[in-house]
Amino acid sequence: MKISGFIFATWLCVSGVAYAGSTSPRDVQAFIKNADLCVHLAGEWDSDLPEQEQKDLKLSMDKYCGAAKKQLNKLSIKYKKNAAVQKTLSQYDDSVKLYGTNQ
Repeated sequence: MKISGFIFATWLCVSGVAYAGSTSPRDVQAFIKNADLCVHLAGEWDSDLPEQEQKDLKLSMDKYCGAAKKQLNKLSIKYKKNAAVQKTLSQYDDSVKLYGTNQ
């Protein structure tokens, strides 16, 4: 991954947790961190990347997107009556739920 991509991913991670705020449960904050990194990494994918970079990117995507996908399912059930959490989770529905469906 390019250095600028790493810096952006770090910023995205920090901003996602800040967005979640201290009022969000920690498990939701952890989900937001993983989901934001998942979305960012997916945006970095390019079939023209060198093979090693593609492999590295795929490993990172598996880590963050896979974790976010598992978390999303659990959190959706756990917080089904919490409208604020549901609203936050719904912002990631498409990007996280679709990860891995055509691999």
